Amino acid sequence: MNRKDEMLRILEAAVSIQKQVAGILEAKVVEADKSQSWILRHIRPEAFDSSETFHRRSIEIHESIIETIDGLTKMEQGLARNLKELLDRGEPEQGGGFGDMFGGGGD
Repeated sequence: MNRKDEMLRILEAAVSIQKQVAGILEAKVVEADKSQSWILRHIRPEAFDSSETFHRRSIEIHESIIETIDGLTKMEQGLARNLKELLDRGEPEQGGGFGDMFGGGGD
């Protein structure tokens, strides 16, 4: 198998990973929609002993959402970094092809 075939195989694997990530994100959307409905019905100020408890619980929910978004962002950045490294190695310094996919002519 030559270098071009190996690179195409790696790119196909990257596509497969992205499709799987898309499936995970679709499931997360369904989960988030259900969570939103539950939260809007149950996380209300009158359901808590004090305003402080209500706000503490609200902050916990927001932190959980932020952690999920942060994790997904880091995963996608890692995949993009690895793909960019692969594409940069496969192209000559000045040159079109895959290297221009991210802009900068493969730098």
